[in-house]
Amino acid sequence: MSWDPRQYEKFADHRLRAALELLARVPLASPQVVVDLGCGNGGVTRRFAQRWPSARVYAIDRSREMLDRARAEPGGIRWQEADIRDWVPPEPPDLIYSNATLHWLDDHRELFPRLIGYLRAGGCLAVQMPLSWDLPSHRLMRETLADGGSGGQPLGTPELRASMARKWVERAEHYFDLLAGSTRSLDIWESSYLHVLTGEDAVLE
Repeated sequence: MSWDPRQYEKFADHRLRAALELLARVPLASPQVVVDLGCGNGGVTRRFAQRWPSARVYAIDRSREMLDRARAEPGGIRWQEADIRDWVPPEPPDLIYSNATLHWLDDHRELFPRLIGYLRAGGCLAVQMPLSWDLPSHRLMRETLADGGSGGQPLGTPELRASMARKWVERAEHYFDLLAGSTRSLDIWESSYLHVLTGEDAVLE
């Protein structure tokens, strides 16, 4: 998959709200090492550097196009191209932050405890993932791929159908059970964001 920074930035306002609300809940006063997993074009990462100017900020993403866009603006952030599946922090972080990224990865039962294990004592893992499985858009995509939307033949490749059939994010109870035993405190919440979109094929756009 490739990412187009210009297309991504068209909807920056829609994406930014959840990211900033997650950042506002981070309970750390002065972290020294901050990691942004799935930093994209760096729009949120720069807010870390502004909020905690003394921190060493690492920004990780798989997309070279997004990182090139992020690096275009000078600053002290350490931009790194890497796959989160294989990523190991260069030093123990006080904060690992990830907005709208970890749902792309399989096996959260292994991933989340591993990320918590990287943290310095007293550190924080802050994650936001879209809970889209039950939305009409995603249900209709699964149905259309399964039978053409009308009880006919499947569409797309088997790999595409398998990818869309995977439940990317589990319910809150799943993550509570997974993480409660390895954390001093755990805060899980769900928010619904309603977006007014305009123009032809606005959802597709």
